[in-house]
Amino acid sequence: MLTNAIAWRRCRNVLAALIATAAGAGSAWAQAYPTKQIHVIVMHSPGSSGDTVARTVIPRMSEILGQPMVIENQAGLGGVVGATQLSRADKDGYTLGVVSLNYAINPSLTKVTYDPIKDIVPVSIMTSGQAMLTVNSKVPAKNLQELLAYARSKPEQQKLTYGSPGVGSVFHLAFELLASATNTHWLHVPYKTSSGFMTDLMGGQIDAGFVSPGLAVPLIKAGKVRPIAVGSLERAKVLPDVPTLDESGVPGYDVNSWVALLAPAGTPDAVIDKLNATAVKVLRMPEVVNSLAEAGYGVTASSPQEAQATIKSDLAKYAKVIKDAGIQIQ
Repeated sequence: MLTNAIAWRRCRNVLAALIATAAGAGSAWAQAYPTKQIHVIVMHSPGSSGDTVARTVIPRMSEILGQPMVIENQAGLGGVVGATQLSRADKDGYTLGVVSLNYAINPSLTKVTYDPIKDIVPVSIMTSGQAMLTVNSKVPAKNLQELLAYARSKPEQQKLTYGSPGVGSVFHLAFELLASATNTHWLHVPYKTSSGFMTDLMGGQIDAGFVSPGLAVPLIKAGKVRPIAVGSLERAKVLPDVPTLDESGVPGYDVNSWVALLAPAGTPDAVIDKLNATAVKVLRMPEVVNSLAEAGYGVTASSPQEAQATIKSDLAKYAKVIKDAGIQIQ
């Protein structure tokens, strides 16, 4: 018995030493990280929301980390191609991804070969973007209640129309949420590009649509569109006089199109923490805050845990919207 006890203590001591050595090695490795170029897959086309945020934040992160961070735009299948690539990348912190809210929408619209929670982990939700409900200048409505009354006055064959940059896009689902919450019926007109949607909204070919506040400001000043309400719980800083949908009679309505920095699941926690601290530092720089605000984005700079909670919540939220509305990609 004594011999067994001695043997057990020795094994326990050896095990503790190995754990301490491994922890020390991991900590030292994380402190040295990064030692080479970092590849950043931006799952958006150049000039889009995610791309704008990435090209504002990533170069400054690169300066702090002391290594190049090379951006690759990979927007195929609404970001599914890039997310698939990220899920299969080495778990060493040298391949990262930038995604938007579409990351939480795609699994309910199309078949994906990755688990958005188990195969990929967040570093931080960097920004949030609001959705502004607007109508063309010909629509005789100046607030939400007038717009809803006008929509309800139309017979089935003359339903008001709303546009979006495509089936399953954030602005498409934002309008479906509104229609469901207000028991109104509209005709969805999907476009292949944001520019085509905006051109027809301004020209009066469609009646309404959600746009980003930053994009809405010049159009409102030019008299091309009229703001009705903001689709988040807070008013837009660039349009402080426009009420929220929550204030306008749709309690709890909240659509925020976030942009997040992600990594393959299994990336060491110490590396995730270092990347998060670096991203947060950049996002709190006054010039970055101002630059993003001018483009219509608010800084979030979340922790990895907060980001994961948001992604899980939105996966469930938009799965329900898509199911209830019977939305399918043709």
